[in-house]
Amino acid sequence: MVAQADFLAGLIEVLVGGRLRRRISSEFDADGKEYWVRQIAVGHENDPEVGWVLIQVPDFKTFDPIEAGLVSADIDQDSPEYFAAYQLLVYDYYIEQASHILELPKKELKKVQMVYGPKMFSLIEKMGDEARVAPLPELHAMHPALRGQSATKKGAKVTVVFVAPVVTPAALPFVDAVLCQPGARVALVSEHSAASLSENSASGLPRISKCRSSKRPTFSRRSSVQRP
Repeated sequence: MVAQADFLAGLIEVLVGGRLRRRISSEFDADGKEYWVRQIAVGHENDPEVGWVLIQVPDFKTFDPIEAGLVSADIDQDSPEYFAAYQLLVYDYYIEQASHILELPKKELKKVQMVYGPKMFSLIEKMGDEARVAPLPELHAMHPALRGQSATKKGAKVTVVFVAPVVTPAALPFVDAVLCQPGARVALVSEHSAASLSENSASGLPRISKCRSSKRPTFSRRSSVQRP
């Protein structure tokens, strides 16, 4: 194992906004050694009830109720009293650190309801001496609902239809660029006449044809045609 970082995660009903907040601060152990720890807050736009806050716990930090003086030294560590004292230490540390990144007083933050947590989890980084590289499945990044569908055969002809009912002068360069994509067969559906678009387009929009199923003319271009 190369490295491990422990975090406390919690969901607080506080407005973070549609932003991702990051903060790095310093914590010091009893010998004065400095540790850098991170706090992360993730919210949702216009939703005051979504505030995920992650708090990194420094390596020297322990949540020991006996050391903190909350319970006696002879207490059973499986007892509810010991666990409740442990939870209190975790909660106090979480609220203290969360108040910094949320920019709220600790006293006020304690009044806010927590939907989840704080729960501890660990990020572990490992390094091996037998690394292997293998090709990933073609559909590894697709949504599970799409994985059952067969993939398009390589080398198959694909036609792309670009619909632009009204082509403004500002949009004409964009439309022209779409029609000139190399290796693609692109069709344009528009209310404009073929002549008006061809005169103003740098590509000239060759291979003009009429769309029989609609009153709108269709202009198609084989982009494999080389441009001067």
